[in-house]
Amino acid sequence: MMGWTWNGGEMVVAGGVSFEDRGFRWGMSVFETLRVAGGRTQFVAEHLFSLELSAGRCGMQPEAKALDAARELLFDPPVTDGVARMYLSAGEGGVRSPIGTPRVLVFFEESNVEAPRIKNVIVKTVPAQPVFAGLKTGNYWLQVHWLQEALAEGFDEAILLNVDGTVRSACMGNVFLQTAEGWVTPDATSGARMGIVRGWLAQSHSIVEREVRVEELHAASSIIITNSNLGVHCVQGIGNRRLEVADEEGQWQDAFSQAGW
Repeated sequence: MMGWTWNGGEMVVAGGVSFEDRGFRWGMSVFETLRVAGGRTQFVAEHLFSLELSAGRCGMQPEAKALDAARELLFDPPVTDGVARMYLSAGEGGVRSPIGTPRVLVFFEESNVEAPRIKNVIVKTVPAQPVFAGLKTGNYWLQVHWLQEALAEGFDEAILLNVDGTVRSACMGNVFLQTAEGWVTPDATSGARMGIVRGWLAQSHSIVEREVRVEELHAASSIIITNSNLGVHCVQGIGNRRLEVADEEGQWQDAFSQAGW
């Protein structure tokens, strides 16, 4: 793994994060995960725009020069295949200190291994109550906890519910359901993460974004999970119920592999 941070004038190689960084201490950070394939990074502009929006909602104001330098680094990745992750952290300070200008960090993780395939998922009936719903913050412990619970129970992922019984997302991605009316996905008010792959798929294929009830989840004929590393992937089963492999999966995955370069 290789990392860089903004030192006020340029991106420099970084060996780690300070113990006093509030992103490390309290999870006060936002991030984006970007796919790297064939020496190119996918959806760079879209991820950076999403990151700036998330930062603004959390009271962070990144320097334009820092974002430009990070953009250059992302467009010339030091790995051929893998993922890049970019973080905006609250930086050093106490809980009473304002955030202001965040620390900018970019790291690359090389991997020639295909992302794990998701075969079977389980619905977690414990309501999910994320911090800053819809944003990708550094506070991912709950998502990791629910994923590990699902793995221990013999499943590959978990689909999370809101307090009111509506569907939010999977632990590590967003969810699309094939219903009698067509394809739908939880909307922003449901707490769905504003993922770039989610946005690309919903917009390019006119998928309806709305509140999705858990009953619709259990009645869906097909379920797709998306994230930057996995792309577009059809789930084989939910609980003990088998699901159909959607005809659209191959077409959408091929389109994804060509988009955003």
